[in-house]
Amino acid sequence: MGRLIFTILCFALLVWLLFGNGAAAAGGLLAGLGWATIFVIGSIGFWVLMVSACIALCIADEHESGVGATATVLITLLLLHLCGGFHPWPWITTHWWTAAIGFPAYFAFGGGAWAVFMLRRRAREELERYEKTFDAYLSSCRAKSEGDLTDAQRTEWLAQRKRSGFAIDKKISDYKALILYWICYWPPSLVWYFISDFVKEIADEIFRRLQGYYQRIWDDVWKNARGSFRGAASN
Repeated sequence: MGRLIFTILCFALLVWLLFGNGAAAAGGLLAGLGWATIFVIGSIGFWVLMVSACIALCIADEHESGVGATATVLITLLLLHLCGGFHPWPWITTHWWTAAIGFPAYFAFGGGAWAVFMLRRRAREELERYEKTFDAYLSSCRAKSEGDLTDAQRTEWLAQRKRSGFAIDKKISDYKALILYWICYWPPSLVWYFISDFVKEIADEIFRRLQGYYQRIWDDVWKNARGSFRGAASN
């Protein structure tokens, strides 16, 4: 509820500043301070603002914060409008056909492609964490598979699973806020995925395939280290 109220208030402020009397009042104040043209499109200030906004969106995506992403977008639009002469409404009315196609296409890709990709990826991550925890439980019970567990051990595991809050016991509605974030802010999510997660996944795959080779290199360097007594005869 708090996030909803925050979003409504932010959009109300944006509408007032972009289309209401707030634009004239704020514009006069900024003109008096000499800031009315600091973010004009193409200027150094504009590019500094764009880079700052991209960094802020990437940080918001790292924390999966819809509030942070929304605040970043709104503040950027306000600064462009008040300090850069950016007026979106005339462009929309002039290029209404492009807007009519672009807005639905934006959300269609976010909901039909990117959110599906990220949801499946998140489910695989949760499944991997779940399987590792279950393997550790099997090991603690000295069981090779779940078929070797006693009824009491199975009951204990189900209770532990519920306490741990694994995704297997959740509904998709529990991820509604996250899915909505992927739908609305898929551009920064996609960019941060390629900058951060995609590179990590490639590096992890390379390490997995070359792990044995890396281990042989490490062992070769340390094989003659003094004090290891590897060649000493046992008494």
